[in-house]
Amino acid sequence: MIERLDPQIFADINFIREPEAAPLPSNAGYQSLSVDAARAVLAFFWPTGSDQVDLIVKCVVQLPAVGGSFVPASELATRLRGADREEVLASLLEASELTTWLAGQTGHWHLGPLPSWAPVGYNAGETSELTLAPSLMDGRSAPIELNCKVLTGWVQPTLGLPVLQAALRFSIEVSFSLRNLDRQRQQPAIRRWYVGHDHTPPPVLPAALSLDETSALLVAIMVAADLARDAYGPLLSEPAPNSGYLGLWLHTMRQGLDNVIDMSEFRKIPGGGAAGQESVFEPLPLSDSGPGSLASRSAREGLARELLEQTLERAGRR
Repeated sequence: MIERLDPQIFADINFIREPEAAPLPSNAGYQSLSVDAARAVLAFFWPTGSDQVDLIVKCVVQLPAVGGSFVPASELATRLRGADREEVLASLLEASELTTWLAGQTGHWHLGPLPSWAPVGYNAGETSELTLAPSLMDGRSAPIELNCKVLTGWVQPTLGLPVLQAALRFSIEVSFSLRNLDRQRQQPAIRRWYVGHDHTPPPVLPAALSLDETSALLVAIMVAADLARDAYGPLLSEPAPNSGYLGLWLHTMRQGLDNVIDMSEFRKIPGGGAAGQESVFEPLPLSDSGPGSLASRSAREGLARELLEQTLERAGRR
């Protein structure tokens, strides 16, 4: 676990443009970003949660693995803006393994026909945000929502040298609202097991995700690595880098992760309990990823298993 950093460190995220060093073509020999520095950069995207969300699964990718926080420059890094940029991102997301994963969840969560990825919130300049928010069969909002944020800008590969390189941060978040759902993951009109916030919830929410479900989602969400690579060229008009960093989170604002992920198949050490958040950070490409991929499926499965084993160990589950 790492501490959340002061957002002022990343004031550049607003992409305020001031006359600075002009960007130059990328070259070999740049100093790679250390794993610790990458953790600090990616930690800016730490999940925050809300009163309405019980579980967040999040993956953040930065390409390339050089520089640190974004720096101001005299021109935008992105070569696509507005609808053109949003269409590229929506097309990649629609065809992604993550959207396929959600399509496979329609029966488990009683979802209606899936909508398309669509822009939401602030979309201008170097910032894009898209969401896929399905509805239930009866038209009510579903307890699952997918969100993607993409930031482009410049990083300074070597401190002190006026050479900048285009960079991209790609974040995908899947959020679950579980508290008012029963074991069938429905919200009954009568005899809801929990109403409002006046009652103490059970140790494990009835609609909690199983470990297998959590693993499958972790594997699917890490496709963000290859989505970031595929978006890099169209957005930044440069060849996609073959290195980067990935951060992966499980996060809850509730009692602990064992309240929203069912770990009951493992014995609990008396007095133990899960934290509200677990995370792992890895350089890209992930080990065992072959040519053409920053994160092969087998590599993603290995990292998902690592995060879940870490979560179980720290929760005192054996």
